[in-house]
Amino acid sequence: MLSMIVGGLFWPAHGTHECHWDEFDPDGPWVCPEHEEEGEGVDDLPGESGDDPVEDEGSDGDSGASEGSTDNNNSTENAGSSSDNNTSNDNQDTANEGEVPDIVLGSSGDLPPYVEGELLIQFTPEQSQARIDQLLRDLNANILRFFVEFNMYHVQLADSADTLSALAACQSLSIALCELNGVWSLFNSTPNDENFPLQWPLQTGEMTASLGIDQAWNAGFTNSREITVAVIDSGVDLLHEDIFENLIVGGFDAVHRDGEPEDNIGHGTLVASLIGALGNNGTGIAGVNWEASLIVFKAADNLNLVDRTIRNISSLIQTGSFGTMTWADFIDAMERVVQLHEAGRPIDMINLSAGGTFSELLQGVIQRITALDILIFTAAGNGSPGWNVEENPVYPCTDPDEHIICIGSINQRGELSSFSNFGPEHVDLAAPGENVVGLMPEEVRGSGTLLESSDTVLLASDLVRANGTSFSTAYTTGLAALLWSVCPEINPLELKQLILESTQLSPFLVGKVRTGGYLHWPSQLSESCR
Repeated sequence: MLSMIVGGLFWPAHGTHECHWDEFDPDGPWVCPEHEEEGEGVDDLPGESGDDPVEDEGSDGDSGASEGSTDNNNSTENAGSSSDNNTSNDNQDTANEGEVPDIVLGSSGDLPPYVEGELLIQFTPEQSQARIDQLLRDLNANILRFFVEFNMYHVQLADSADTLSALAACQSLSIALCELNGVWSLFNSTPNDENFPLQWPLQTGEMTASLGIDQAWNAGFTNSREITVAVIDSGVDLLHEDIFENLIVGGFDAVHRDGEPEDNIGHGTLVASLIGALGNNGTGIAGVNWEASLIVFKAADNLNLVDRTIRNISSLIQTGSFGTMTWADFIDAMERVVQLHEAGRPIDMINLSAGGTFSELLQGVIQRITALDILIFTAAGNGSPGWNVEENPVYPCTDPDEHIICIGSINQRGELSSFSNFGPEHVDLAAPGENVVGLMPEEVRGSGTLLESSDTVLLASDLVRANGTSFSTAYTTGLAALLWSVCPEINPLELKQLILESTQLSPFLVGKVRTGGYLHWPSQLSESCR
């Protein structure tokens, strides 16, 4: 395992599993929950000499990413609450290191798409470990992951065909909040960068609904190094010459459980490049931020429809879905955001170009994140055509939390893209998401990748043109990071308000998004901004 990439980009996996790095210290001990109180650890670090500690038990399920539409049915689960208790369990099966077993997806009635044979369980705080162990034995469930920060278990059932019966049995008890492991979609001065002329959102023109970002660049504002942006997606091309210098340590692959969030779809690389590809370096493209601090969490992986059994998940494939993000992998990534914050390395904002069915467990996870005053930029989602999220909700876009900003897509004329979801109450604004040009890993090709979408065009070996509210979200996150670096005295909610107040009104967006406008750099900045 490559525990440190050249330049110190990523160090190995940290803390949501049975063992974790103490205090996020790369040189610290590998600590397991059952030994934490005694201060015991493992002398040998993973990837070095000696026996590696057990990373995760059982199979995680193969997840992926999609520029397709999301499932729009809400599911209601029994209420429960979280606890800070750090627990462990003995009835666990150890997966082969690096092996990601195939998953079987299924769906039934109004339930969301889900991973067959897996549940997410959050016990009420008063439950003893003995009682928890007994329930898991009764369910015939093995622990795959325990999320310390959310007191939540990701379990695998011995009989995967009995998933819904096990869910019903778990939900009939008043001691836990139980849900399926659902599945979300990923929603598909002038710099001298050679492909900058192809990037219409960054260029001001009379007939172009651009970001007006040249106003910032011409004023010398191109650097947001002090703002940490987490990209929760399909990973990133870690060594791409136009991105790697803007990546910082701490990234993680929640799918394969290691510290190398490599992108095997292309979606995450494109998103990251729009936020922070190196600018004015004579090659590639320019991100909104020429210098940035991006931390990448891979929570999505490609989903090979040939190798896996798919049951009634048309909502994920009706527009050419090529992958998914399981809820468990998303929770894993979000837990690491919390732990980085607790370790004194706070993340300022999250780019989440994904969403789908509502989950009470995920709502609790998101509330924990926003309680840390972290902004979450999320996509409204794509449809064929796009739909009104007020009628058919897409989560977390429709979460009322004021720290969430939901974004739809526009074309070059400022019109709502035909594929873009919309909503006058929950979709805050629109941003360029049509015919967007960004980076793509050279080695990522074929089935299960971004190129599988009929709307994606390969322009060069590492350059694509694509459509999706995912990319509208990335542009919004990028502008927010740059704006906050220019106005460091404002708080997150003031930053959100400034972004919304600065939108350019468009007759095409009135009644479609809350502001009636699209993303734009503020025409005037207050004296508190530098």
